[in-house]
Amino acid sequence: MRLTLAAAVLFAAAVGLTAAPVPKDKDKAAKDEDAIQGSWKIESFEAGGPQGAPPKEALDAMRFVFKKDGKMSLTGGPGGQSRDGEYKMDAKASPKTLDMTLDGKPALAIYELDGDTFKMCMSEGKDPRPTEFKPGGPRMAVVTFKRVKDEEKKEEKKDK
Repeated sequence: MRLTLAAAVLFAAAVGLTAAPVPKDKDKAAKDEDAIQGSWKIESFEAGGPQGAPPKEALDAMRFVFKKDGKMSLTGGPGGQSRDGEYKMDAKASPKTLDMTLDGKPALAIYELDGDTFKMCMSEGKDPRPTEFKPGGPRMAVVTFKRVKDEEKKEEKKDK
């Protein structure tokens, strides 16, 4: 009996020593991927270049919706259209990076995610990824989003 108990203790200790903890980087990436899921409305839009920001009415109608497995959509875009796409986050990068594709068009961004506030600086097309949160070119913008709460989602559905 004593030998069996000693063997069980040694086995438990060996299993405990070989079980590797989840690296903090993976925790951080998983946390951001979970936190970004949902619907986001544009709170502010700062554009570089001569065209400037879209009209406020257009910005108010837009929603970025991030889903599981890297799927996303943009609703309420120009003409009320919806566009589907994909995204990939790297929370380990400094600054954190976000790659998006909507209708086959790429956008490279850096981002910050803090509770119900999501901020990104993005470039479109073949422009390089931004390195700081300022609109430094004609196809670059800093966009700050607020999460759309459940109550607000219900109100939006009523208005339609």
